[in-house]
Amino acid sequence: MKNYQRVIHLPPGGRPRWVNQGLRINELQYLSWGWREYGRHAVPVSFHEGWTYQYVAKGRALLDVGERCIPVPRGHLAIIGPSCPNGWQAAGRAERCQIFNWIWRDAPSLPGINPGEEAWRISALSPDEEKQLRALHEETRREITRMDEAASHAIRAIRGRLDVLLARSPSRKKRDGSENTRLEYALNWLRQHPEETRPVTALADYLQVSPATLNRLFQKRMRQNVREFAATLRMESARDLLAAEELSVKEVAFRLGYSHANDFTRAYSRFWGCNPTDSRRKR
Repeated sequence: MKNYQRVIHLPPGGRPRWVNQGLRINELQYLSWGWREYGRHAVPVSFHEGWTYQYVAKGRALLDVGERCIPVPRGHLAIIGPSCPNGWQAAGRAERCQIFNWIWRDAPSLPGINPGEEAWRISALSPDEEKQLRALHEETRREITRMDEAASHAIRAIRGRLDVLLARSPSRKKRDGSENTRLEYALNWLRQHPEETRPVTALADYLQVSPATLNRLFQKRMRQNVREFAATLRMESARDLLAAEELSVKEVAFRLGYSHANDFTRAYSRFWGCNPTDSRRKR
């Protein structure tokens, strides 16, 4: 690997940007936005002092990582580790693109979006996610003009919301097409929502797949359809809640999404072979 400099190459004069010059808002190292002409003003490959988040809102660009160039089309965001060499070039001779950029001091707060210090990750955003990202960038720009005691806390909160937005992105989950990853997301979601009365519809919407695709995955990997698996988790949650002895049977029923306690009692009895009250007594 070449001995690249660790430096931020600033855009030409007049292009909107902000550089942290020893201010107490030390979570944020650099901020830029607006139109760029990488054909005329390419960004040389270098290392940065922090983690780069660059979103291409319009047009397209090429992320130069030293050994090759990776296309970053409109609607895609690149996260680049501080020890990953990176620069930017134009995708076409006269190509212009609109970008929104942050460089953060610390690594992403959620491991699911962290590419590693020496790597990069490119993700697509939906139109709704793009609106949220633009709003977070605009909020960041407002905060860097205030410089009051609360600004550092506010910017730290923006970073957290940005990472959550990217981690929860259904488009990111949809693109990660491996069965293991999709199943992991599905199981985690079901465990966190035992009260969901329409698990197939809700989970398919969360993963952005069809109910048929979702059920095929569960039949293949879990030997059950989604509804059967969700019902098992629901009853296991019911047994754990009853064992805690802090909630009444009726409260457990309502917490798990039942409209009537009798419906819960019948379902519990069919599944475990005893009613909730006897189950609590035995436990």
